[in-house]
Amino acid sequence: MKNFPRPCRTVAALLCLLLGTAAWAQTASPTLTRISERGQINIGHRESATPFSYFDEGKQVSGFSVELCNRVVDEVKKSLGKDIKVNYVPITTANRIAQVTSGGIDMECGTTTITLSRLEQVDFSMPFWITGTQLAVKNGSGIREAEDLRGKTVAVLQGSSNERALQGLSQTKGLNLRFNYVKDYAEGFLSLETGRVDALAGDGTPIAVFAATKAR
Repeated sequence: MKNFPRPCRTVAALLCLLLGTAAWAQTASPTLTRISERGQINIGHRESATPFSYFDEGKQVSGFSVELCNRVVDEVKKSLGKDIKVNYVPITTANRIAQVTSGGIDMECGTTTITLSRLEQVDFSMPFWITGTQLAVKNGSGIREAEDLRGKTVAVLQGSSNERALQGLSQTKGLNLRFNYVKDYAEGFLSLETGRVDALAGDGTPIAVFAATKAR
């Protein structure tokens, strides 16, 4: 696999999603009230977004984002003055926002870009990571520049900022890209390996990690 860093080099801040919890200790938010009443916090996690949120070899939810969420949970416990149960809920890029707004989860631990449209629905923590949309292609594919993607099929995670970046690129450069929607990076790389798509678009770090793993 080749990690192809151009085109669509857009910078984004990625972070945990919180609904109405900007000041844990000072504000009795609806989210905190709900957590306190049921004695449980529901955390949405991605199953295959290494190194931020994934299942480790022991099938435990792990990753950098998960560690940050666990620190938030510690602060919630202090704020509420009692212990609470942590329940991990698998989510995807397509349903993560809806899961937060519906109350299905209280917090999302993954890599989610701040956008104006999302800010109208949810609250965000401080940014903890900056990256851009990158592509993975097969070695020998001949794809080196944006123009090489013309008429190609690209795997994207539905509902991601990467999808919107590629749509904009396709319209601007007249590339006539076709999109194949995948659930996560694992499914995306499988589609790339088996030739169902010509490229996989995603956030820089997960793309690099998966590409490096496949190259071993």
